[in-house]
Amino acid sequence: MIKCFKCRKTERLFEGDLTADTALRLGRFFGTSLELWLNLQKTYELDKARTELGMKIQKINPWKPHEEVYL
Repeated sequence: MIKCFKCRKTERLFEGDLTADTALRLGRFFGTSLELWLNLQKTYELDKARTELGMKIQKINPWKPHEEVYL
């Protein structure tokens, strides 16, 4: 077990719950940037959302610039 990680942090990492704190620690340990780890997390979350939403996302009608919106 890597000393800089608590067991719960390691478990959360495998569940896809990467925090900035953990990204900093991983970056330091592996000699990489924290952005690498945060981008991997972001990519994971987007892929998961795409899978969960499936075709539902296609049912959303995009906003058309010619339509005026009054606030």
